Amino acid sequence: MAALTSGSWTISFRRDRNIDTVIKGKKKYVDLKLVLASGEVVAAGVPMPGAGSVGLVRNLDHYILVNEDIAPTVFSGTASGRAVRWALNVTGNRLLAYQYRLASTTGRALRPLPTTVTIPAHTFYVTAVGW
Repeated sequence: MAALTSGSWTISFRRDRNIDTVIKGKKKYVDLKLVLASGEVVAAGVPMPGAGSVGLVRNLDHYILVNEDIAPTVFSGTASGRAVRWALNVTGNRLLAYQYRLASTTGRALRPLPTTVTIPAHTFYVTAVGW
């Protein structure tokens, strides 16, 4: 299976373009529903879609991830398996996956992925900020 790239996203507005696009001050905020295809996530993360593909004309400052702590994506079928918890990097342009151990005896631990992990398709709700 191939590593996921910025072309692995399916992009749509959360509700409607007129409702989901707001201008505050000199910034444009666009609420989006992004679906990441199934595939391999590398330790460096998955690049987020570029400015033009999310309704911004000049630049994309960053993304705000709305559902980062909601229901981690499970990639192991057992109760003591592993899951992925999602977060954006510091600049907000790459989606990082963290391994989230669910072992019942040792509790829970969050750590960066050592190499790659294969995930099923997953939906994210984000806000793109820019102009």
